[in-house]
Amino acid sequence: MTIPAEQSKLLAKIYFWLLVLVQSTLFLPVKINTYAIVILTLFWVVHSLGTPGKLVAGPSLWLFVLFFFTFLIGLVYTSNLNQGASELEKRSALAILPIIILTCKINLNNEQLGKLILYFFYAGILISLGLVMFAFYRYHEGSNTDVFYYRELTNIIKHHPVYFSYYLLFGLLARFLILFQTHLKKPFFWILNLCGLTILVLLASKMVVSLLIIISILLLLTYFRSTQVYYKLVAGVLLILLITGSFLFFPQVRGKATDMLHLSMTDLKQERYAYNYPFNGLNFRLVIWKLSIQHLHADGLLWFGVGTGDARDYLNDVFEQHGLLDGGYLNYNTHNEYVETVLRHGIVGLFVLSFVYLWGLYKAISERNFFLIVFLLIFAFSSWSEASLSVNKGIVFFSLYYPLLLLISKKQL
Repeated sequence: MTIPAEQSKLLAKIYFWLLVLVQSTLFLPVKINTYAIVILTLFWVVHSLGTPGKLVAGPSLWLFVLFFFTFLIGLVYTSNLNQGASELEKRSALAILPIIILTCKINLNNEQLGKLILYFFYAGILISLGLVMFAFYRYHEGSNTDVFYYRELTNIIKHHPVYFSYYLLFGLLARFLILFQTHLKKPFFWILNLCGLTILVLLASKMVVSLLIIISILLLLTYFRSTQVYYKLVAGVLLILLITGSFLFFPQVRGKATDMLHLSMTDLKQERYAYNYPFNGLNFRLVIWKLSIQHLHADGLLWFGVGTGDARDYLNDVFEQHGLLDGGYLNYNTHNEYVETVLRHGIVGLFVLSFVYLWGLYKAISERNFFLIVFLLIFAFSSWSEASLSVNKGIVFFSLYYPLLLLISKKQL
């Protein structure tokens, strides 16, 4: 039994727009995005059962199965099974989305994948403009310029500004790769690029701004190497001027950036911290990382960690021993996915995580898949400052775009 051509086209369109729905709602609260994933999953189940042929699991899918399996194994030796089950449920997207994308009987071509990326960026820009307009309203009410920056900017949609920044950064760079050849001389192309850069600066993530500069330079030296030198120089100079100028003109952004220059060895050497100890962002992260590894080593847990469900309890206990709970740091994670992985699954888990990143990077470089290279660089580096795969917004972004970008053929978009 074969499905009529018209019906096949309709199903393909439904699948495409459901993917658009899932990726667009990433910019919105978690519940809305979860509903979108449920709808996509139901479509995949019905379509898979109603379409002739077996589901084919390629080698790429086993990468995600292996990764999800580490959390499943971590339940075997965890003490807090309720929390472990909750953590496993939160990470269910690590299995569900790759299975849907890599086994779906509807094939996405490069053109459709390119449209998905473009729509992702446009959704981010539209929501960003809405946030800025609301910020102007709040500023009119209270004359406080902080409403234009960082948490205050994205608070209305209950979204962490750092993850919002990562989405926008990927969309901005990927869109530039897609449209560079055909839209270089179109003013609207550069207007949207400027909008994206401005929003990234307002969101004030130090890591995101650093990644923007680093990845842009790498692309100028690789992807754009065959283009005219003039355009390389113009793009590079404009980028540097925009970023530098942004830091000079926006004191809130400049204030966050200077945190990176205030590394205090005194903070790291202390064993106990008084109530409301004046940490900056960098020093606080370094203290958490040091204490986590130090206690895991002392307790003989470095190889396999504490298990899927015990990380939060273990870290709370560590904080209590060092006076950090009094400062309001209850239930904080390590703000570093690599340290968080060692905490949960030890050095063995860190090896699996590194393999997941490096396998995709090797495949992307060998196939000159610059979209996957950009995505993995963003995710791998962001994992140094955030526990990216321990929160929903990072988990779904990773689980959606990693398998999608693996579908890109060697022929560029």
